[in-house]
Amino acid sequence: MRFHSIESLEFPKESIANEYFTKSCFPKNKKRRRPVRVDFKTLAEIVDSKNFPTIDELAIHLRLGDQYGKRIKIEDYINIIVNNIDIIKTKKCKVYCKNHRPIPRSVAETDNYLYKLISEIKNLGFSVASPTSFNDKKIGNPWELVDQDFIELANSKYLIAGRRGFGWLSACMNKNQVFWDAYKMQNNIPDLIWDPANLKKPNDRNSAYHITHLEGFIFQKKHQFEWKQY
Repeated sequence: MRFHSIESLEFPKESIANEYFTKSCFPKNKKRRRPVRVDFKTLAEIVDSKNFPTIDELAIHLRLGDQYGKRIKIEDYINIIVNNIDIIKTKKCKVYCKNHRPIPRSVAETDNYLYKLISEIKNLGFSVASPTSFNDKKIGNPWELVDQDFIELANSKYLIAGRRGFGWLSACMNKNQVFWDAYKMQNNIPDLIWDPANLKKPNDRNSAYHITHLEGFIFQKKHQFEWKQY
């Protein structure tokens, strides 16, 4: 979605990707291009229209599979939880993970990583729901599972944002408590970049990429603040 690519029209009209592409205020692209801007307001309206309730859980989004080599350490996730244990008022946790563009080696490594991470989270006293899978026969089409995960992440009461576009966008849509620590570590984004004072028109591609990240972070914080007023 963040590329405004015409590929979004390959999904059914009722999918989030298709609806966002159709309604977005930004120009459409025939292929993926970076950097790009995101129409956060339109995407938030689409998410809100689903009328999905807040989920009392700590959600953790992981991008492994083809990105396994850029993962952060399991202890980093544990430290994020421990350092915010006074904020997290639930003992329910769900890990969201797919083997995106899997290669044989990444599948085994991802499974092993997930097993160890879930075990460590359980040691903190959490009950942990198993990650969803494209092999789940209860789901009719893969895009339905993707949309369901996106909506759940956007409505989790506590969210540790994941790496790459899917984890970032779902976190930007979340009106509750989002922990951005893992996301910044995995994307090598220094805290200075996330200072709203740096929100200005960039002059190079890398800066533009960081500015887009910052815009999403600011939108999430503003969205969270406004929602708490009601």
